[in-house]
Amino acid sequence: MDITAFSTYLSRLHLPESEIEQQVSCMLVFERWLEKRGSTLETATIGEMRAYLKRLIKKDENGIDDLLPLLFYYEHSDRTDLNIYLSNVIHGGQEYEEILERVGKISGSDVAWRIERECPLPPLGTDPSLFPEYTGRLLRKLFATLPDSDVFPAIYDTEKSYLPMLYGYKIALFQAAGSIDEYLLASAKLELLRLKVLQQGNTKWNEVYLTDEFLRRISQNQELLSGVRRGNRVYVTMHPAQPAKYIKAKTLEKKRYYACHEPNINAGFLTGIPDVSIVWCDRCVSRIRMKYECLLGRPLTAELVESALLGDTACRIAVLLEPDAVTE
Repeated sequence: MDITAFSTYLSRLHLPESEIEQQVSCMLVFERWLEKRGSTLETATIGEMRAYLKRLIKKDENGIDDLLPLLFYYEHSDRTDLNIYLSNVIHGGQEYEEILERVGKISGSDVAWRIERECPLPPLGTDPSLFPEYTGRLLRKLFATLPDSDVFPAIYDTEKSYLPMLYGYKIALFQAAGSIDEYLLASAKLELLRLKVLQQGNTKWNEVYLTDEFLRRISQNQELLSGVRRGNRVYVTMHPAQPAKYIKAKTLEKKRYYACHEPNINAGFLTGIPDVSIVWCDRCVSRIRMKYECLLGRPLTAELVESALLGDTACRIAVLLEPDAVTE
């Protein structure tokens, strides 16, 4: 392992020296484990990573501090396959913990504890192929335990206070535009420019490298870049989670898998449609809705138009606008 290069990358993440040393130490342990099996950090397979994570779970060494060094190392490398796999492992696993934390805030710690006892969380480091079955089971338990109105706030953080900071430049762009249509067009042009800069700099975008073919396709579809207004609705098509593989996929199952951004359900698409309530897709619907609520400064409604969970090969959302927000 190139310790200097990895340490430099970690320092750019503003990690303290003690944490950098701990992460380097974790990777050296992984490197020695691979060497015993005739492998290296550069040639490690997802199968080997899966086996190593099982080992960490068995040894009770699967805390977030044990797993983050693996994720950071492969973020730093060109191994997008392991980068995506580890991101799904960690973020998917942490999502379950966050859901139970929100249940505790909404309904009390006793209710959260009872749900966890009856529907035990998969240990951090669990292979994402096991997530869809657990997600479906957890949702059924939530619906059986909580009022329906409390289920969605439990599975998705609806806190909005950070949105003005997140969408600050989009708010300024919207305020400068003469209409929602002008904003959507300008936003699409800026997003395409941003993606081209990332590609030219060989910089990862959402854990993947951008291809010429993806940029060509996305440049021809404004819904993928920002949105398109039709009547009193703005339609947004979510870009595939893994664009290059999505374009090359030959089966509907793989199209859905590469389209879906949700690590807690996407592995289920490889064998069909996961047995997961469509309410899980409201997480993506809410992300888009809350963005437009932030832009317009008012509550809005949004609806799911297409979804991999409904059997489509893309996810498409419509945001309903108030009449005064529409300028023909």
